[in-house]
Amino acid sequence: MGVRFFFDEGLGQNLANGLSQIGKNVEHVLDNFPQGTKDVEWLKYVSENRLALVTKDKGIRRKPNEKAMLLKYGIVAFYLGGSEKSGHDILKQLVNAWENMEAKAQKSLKTGKAGAFIVRPNGRKIEPIPLT
Repeated sequence: MGVRFFFDEGLGQNLANGLSQIGKNVEHVLDNFPQGTKDVEWLKYVSENRLALVTKDKGIRRKPNEKAMLLKYGIVAFYLGGSEKSGHDILKQLVNAWENMEAKAQKSLKTGKAGAFIVRPNGRKIEPIPLT
């Protein structure tokens, strides 16, 4: 089984469910946590279950306590680039990037070191983001 991806609240539960229906290994924060759960609570879950985070919330890599959790727990995170994107555009972005995201997540999870990447709006380019 490949990498399992975890979508935060910024990405719709319907998006995660739809990707699951076409064979992608995805779970949504609302599958296991109530709406409004603080990021620091579910980030630990992401680490403990060796999931790769997918989010539009760039604050997670900037807020000192959340960034510290990414580093401490060796979380790999993918930030979806592009603002004001429709659900359809986000779906295309993810489908285009999926294989590359899986490869990068697998490599990062194997080393146990945190990794952060930005997935450019068309999904064809993924670039590392320094966490230090």
